[in-house]
Amino acid sequence: MSTLVARNVKATKDQIIKSLDGIWKKNNLFCLEQYYQNYNHISDQIRKTEIQIKNQLEEITYKLYEGDTSVLSHIEPKTKKKLKKKEFYFNVREYLKVIWKVDVIAIAGISEITALSLLSEIGWDMSHWKSAKHFAAWLNLAPNTKISGGSIISSKMQKKKNQAGIYLRQAAFTLSNEKGVLGTLYRKHKFQLGGKGAVIATAHKMSRIIYHMISKQVELDLKKVTDTSEQARTKKIIQLEKQLEKLKKAS
Repeated sequence: MSTLVARNVKATKDQIIKSLDGIWKKNNLFCLEQYYQNYNHISDQIRKTEIQIKNQLEEITYKLYEGDTSVLSHIEPKTKKKLKKKEFYFNVREYLKVIWKVDVIAIAGISEITALSLLSEIGWDMSHWKSAKHFAAWLNLAPNTKISGGSIISSKMQKKKNQAGIYLRQAAFTLSNEKGVLGTLYRKHKFQLGGKGAVIATAHKMSRIIYHMISKQVELDLKKVTDTSEQARTKKIIQLEKQLEKLKKAS
């Protein structure tokens, strides 16, 4: 009986045997059979979908590398019996590293599913956007600022929807308890801008990191992210000091 237990069940063998002890009516057994068949059907559909995704990634790779199959030879199949929740049966991360030539999943908040979703929306060629600023604007992660006579008259997010931008917002939302640089940045924005503003601001930062990594073909450097935050902080301090000087002169 214990050999029939699904891989993701955490209960022990004794617990499972004890839970099966009871009065089983025909209607209960019929329902159980239906549930079991549905479970197997859904599991089969998930596996077929993952196989299709793997085949699609291989097609993209062959196209990028002009049919050279050796670029995938280093990717080994997963051998562990138990997969984590939402984990693919094949090594998605390695396939994406071959396509993008950088490890985007190294960015906190970017899961395998998020990275695959981004690939389906933005592709692998970042030359479609002139700069990280243009990329963030396309993702609808930058405010539509209107300036007249050198003064900002309005600054708000456009109402257009961008699916890739939504994926990054969802990724940014998961950083509330992240202990790294991006998690700290998210909490800082949340204190200053509130929850919604923090999600957008952090997703904007993540979009710039992704653009820089893929377009420049460089791996994630959290030191540069920290340096950018420090530069913004220093700039703000200088502005406040100038305002203070003006107020002193006026008084």
